[in-house]
Amino acid sequence: MMSHRKSSKVIVSSASNPYPKKADKISDRAEKDAGRNFGRIARTGILDQFVDRAGNRLLVGIPARYWRGFLKIFTETATEENIKTARARFSEQV
Repeated sequence: MMSHRKSSKVIVSSASNPYPKKADKISDRAEKDAGRNFGRIARTGILDQFVDRAGNRLLVGIPARYWRGFLKIFTETATEENIKTARARFSEQV
């Protein structure tokens, strides 16, 4: 049986300099991208360490990553039932 699922593999840019030259190839590429519309912004991993450190930073004694998860529960369109379900799921993760 032939699979019709498209590849979701990403070919990551080898760029690691935060200030690349204009001609540098810094964009990640999708293995399969016939429309050539995959991500316009390169993800070089420069911010990974910063994001990890920021998530571990204590805010009122609680790591920021938990605040972020908690605050995501309360969206403009969330119903009371959505909030209850999300809070229960969040409590299991913490």
